Amino acid sequence: MSGKSSGSLATVVGTACWRWMACALALVWLGLFLVRATAPSDFMDNSQDRQAGYVQDLLCNGNIACQLDQNGVLCAKPPLYTWLAGACSLPWGRTTELGLQLPNSLAILACVLMLWGVGRWRFGAWAGFFAAVMFLVSPGGLRWIFLARTDGLYMLLVAGAAVAAFRAWTGAVRGWGWFWLLAALATLTKGPQGLLPVGAALAACSWMERREPEKLPSGGGRWWPGLLLFLALCGGWLAWAYADFGAAVFHKMFGEELVGHALNSKGRGEPLWQTFHKPALALFQRFAPWSLLTLAGLWAVFRRPAVEAGARRLERFLAWYLLSGLLMFSLASHKRQDLISPLVPAAAWLAGREAARWMERLRWRPRVVLAVAAAGWAVLAAACFAYYHFLPSRNSQKEVVQTQALRLMAAEFEARFGRECPVLYPLEGGAAARGQQAFQFFLGTMCRSVPMAEAVRAFSGEKPAVAAVTNAGAFQAAVGAAGGKCYDIVSWSGVRELPAASGKTLEPVVMLSIVANMPAGELGRSGCRESCAGGQPTGMKRN
Repeated sequence: MSGKSSGSLATVVGTACWRWMACALALVWLGLFLVRATAPSDFMDNSQDRQAGYVQDLLCNGNIACQLDQNGVLCAKPPLYTWLAGACSLPWGRTTELGLQLPNSLAILACVLMLWGVGRWRFGAWAGFFAAVMFLVSPGGLRWIFLARTDGLYMLLVAGAAVAAFRAWTGAVRGWGWFWLLAALATLTKGPQGLLPVGAALAACSWMERREPEKLPSGGGRWWPGLLLFLALCGGWLAWAYADFGAAVFHKMFGEELVGHALNSKGRGEPLWQTFHKPALALFQRFAPWSLLTLAGLWAVFRRPAVEAGARRLERFLAWYLLSGLLMFSLASHKRQDLISPLVPAAAWLAGREAARWMERLRWRPRVVLAVAAAGWAVLAAACFAYYHFLPSRNSQKEVVQTQALRLMAAEFEARFGRECPVLYPLEGGAAARGQQAFQFFLGTMCRSVPMAEAVRAFSGEKPAVAAVTNAGAFQAAVGAAGGKCYDIVSWSGVRELPAASGKTLEPVVMLSIVANMPAGELGRSGCRESCAGGQPTGMKRN
């Protein structure tokens, strides 16, 4: 049944139904969001506790331009996500997991609606709908929908900048203002590297456009006001950060993060021939199983391009954007899987277009398509709920166990002594333990780490002192050697060892003990508030 026949997907369902597609996609997002938000948290996974530390530093210590972690080390990325997460935390009066992860979750919703809208614009509403749904129910979509990292927001802004660039290039809008605005916001989220594939795709499409009979309208010189906006936003933030932290901003964000990850990955790089395939494999895994449709869509772009000029230009732009991005990430030394997130929307658009073509060939009636989609969604939602809430293999993961134990410890400490009680976080082995930062997040404070010798001296004095340590035995021995006393007042409440990935050995879990130089009964909440050694003011205010 052809696309023009009365029984096709494009004509049987009335135009009004397209208006409900956005609502249906929003409901799908909401269902998956609630499944993830109500499941046992994996906050200790994917360095989410590090991002939490930056938000804590913003709200508790008032560092706005750039933030520092518990060790006083400057953040490696620009602060837009931190600003948004801080704003989302304000209604609670303290940082929460929901406030920390809400910017990323809302960015995923916006990305879903963008996939549907742009796909509908050039490929048809069903192509956009399939692209959005496949993105949501992919492993990457389920991962990013409730994650305290910049990946989802960066993906939205880079993909949005790519769409804005395409629309400006084809004359669909006047000027390049939206592209430069989104490019500036993307740069303030994670840096400018994600915009390189956009430029490469425009260059490739412009070169191929010379063979097209229909000429595109010229954009003239209307690109420069947007460029000035980009320079004002990004340059203004850099000047602000430099005024607060000096040349360390450039060294950290450009030297170590941007150039270091591109060239040597801070010394962790492997030979290129051993890692070249990893970004493509990561994209295939993050968008599985729909990545097979993406491959079919790529083949169709070059072997059977669309007849209509607008659709042909968009599919060609998406193909070059995807391929040039994969090449860029393959040549870089640092190859963390989630770095490919800006490329996933392009993969989804190509897969959605191919899925819509297949639906036409199968001659399925729209009601059958909707029934199959609804049944598949119900099965997927039930499977996700069972996996995240009840499956032992997921809820016994080390990161989930760590998160639950640290949350309980923070709640017990706050109930007994109050979060106003200052706590020392000694550097053990030259570095602060990850459990200390997560404990601070659940407690709602942000105190800098102190040298081990300083914590030992505090425990040797007469004033009450409290510390969070991972090796309580070694700390007690050091305090005893200095003539002080050490009592365990809040102990680790979770398991201490879990089976490793091989299943043959036991893997230690991050452990934390809250100790004091007097018994818990003598410490007392009021006495702790008034005279505990160390610590810093808490709450949402600048020191």
